[in-house]
Amino acid sequence: MQTIEKNILDLEYQKNLTIATTALLLLCTYFIGVSIALITQQISLDNPTLLLSLFFLSLFFLFFSGRLFLSAQRRLRQIPFALRQLKHVTL
Repeated sequence: MQTIEKNILDLEYQKNLTIATTALLLLCTYFIGVSIALITQQISLDNPTLLLSLFFLSLFFLFFSGRLFLSAQRRLRQIPFALRQLKHVTL
């Protein structure tokens, strides 16, 4: 039974680690893409409507990715405690 619980915790750890790294990767890719679009002037700085929509889109994307990352980080921190409790129960 202990082996099954450890395997489940290991799968949970890997899932949350994948979520956290994917959120960071998406966030970095988004901001690199926006930076390249600004440098190559694909996004005009003269259009306030476009800049406002880009700001809100970036804010939404930052909130969504940040929430995913922080949620996965919180769950990643809980897994070592669960493993320690599992060790104490079986001893």
